[in-house]
Amino acid sequence: MQYPSLSELKRNCSDLLVDESTTVRRAAELFITMNVSQLIVRNCSNQLTGIISENTVIRELMNSGGATLIGAIQSRHVESARE
Repeated sequence: MQYPSLSELKRNCSDLLVDESTTVRRAAELFITMNVSQLIVRNCSNQLTGIISENTVIRELMNSGGATLIGAIQSRHVESARE
């Protein structure tokens, strides 16, 4: 099996940004169309506030049907690393 190189895995982070007011249903659509498993969440002041995972979105879809806003279920304590 051929694995993608690091450069192939890199993406423009702005493509992965969603607002806290994004619905769970919309986040699910983004996971599918962008082929990612994490999205970066920002507030109305454009400050990064956390991340949302594909698993969290799937669970919330099963529980609420998709109307919940990402801001209510995002992970707020995130650590990052630089290359």
